[in-house]
Amino acid sequence: MKFKRIEWIDFGRGFTIFLVVVGHVLSGIYTNHIYPNSDGLLMFFGEFIFLFIMPVFFSLSGYFFKAPENMVDYIVMIKKKAWNILVPYIVFSFVYVLLNQLGGKSKEYSWGDLLKIWYHPISYLWFLYILFFIFILVGAFSLLKVSLRLQLLIYFIGFILVQVLKINFYIFNVFGWVVFFCLGLLFKKD
Repeated sequence: MKFKRIEWIDFGRGFTIFLVVVGHVLSGIYTNHIYPNSDGLLMFFGEFIFLFIMPVFFSLSGYFFKAPENMVDYIVMIKKKAWNILVPYIVFSFVYVLLNQLGGKSKEYSWGDLLKIWYHPISYLWFLYILFFIFILVGAFSLLKVSLRLQLLIYFIGFILVQVLKINFYIFNVFGWVVFFCLGLLFKKD
């Protein structure tokens, strides 16, 4: 069965990838003071890009989410997401630390930090970690047939609790991003 591509989604995905690259390039330029007279402006544009690019990323992920219909589907989904998300997360964490140790000006991460990636992601890789746990959470609620509106309420309450209790454990950051994932689900639904 051949699927017809959705052009606006392909364009959106390509454009968001482009913006992520631009955001990281700008971040590298102002962090390293390559153009010191423009650091403020470059930082503004870089941070502005990241203000909306990650919500768009999580929303697109939600748009493509297929809810498991039974426990077997759920387990298959977790295995597939572990392979597609956690394997790159582990590999790129290793590569990031390796490059940091070989050539970084400051040794921001040590080899020991690789042992902590199960609860503290390496640098920019936090989004893969969070995305994996969003799939587990939303998949579980979908399996339990919890309505999307009730899920959003639960996620919103979780987000508030994480902020009030100042929990710094990365897995709780799922509550900060799962709402955008659900917006993608709602967009697909409507």
